[in-house]
Amino acid sequence: MSTVGEYYPHSQDTMETLGAGANDFYETYVFKILDSRCSCGCGLPHINLSEIKGVKYVTPKEANEGHMAMCEKYDT
Repeated sequence: MSTVGEYYPHSQDTMETLGAGANDFYETYVFKILDSRCSCGCGLPHINLSEIKGVKYVTPKEANEGHMAMCEKYDT
């Protein structure tokens, strides 16, 4: 599960969207975990970058609620 947002690539004043929509400021994606661990030593699992599900949000509240709902759904 990954959630990102609040993207300020060019300045400290203007947040840019993460997708094609005018209000896609946050996004949550679910990825399948593979059997092996990252070879850099960080301990994180490798993932299949073809997402299982992805949703975009307008506000941080919506993104947090959506993230938690996906965690509950994909917990198993």
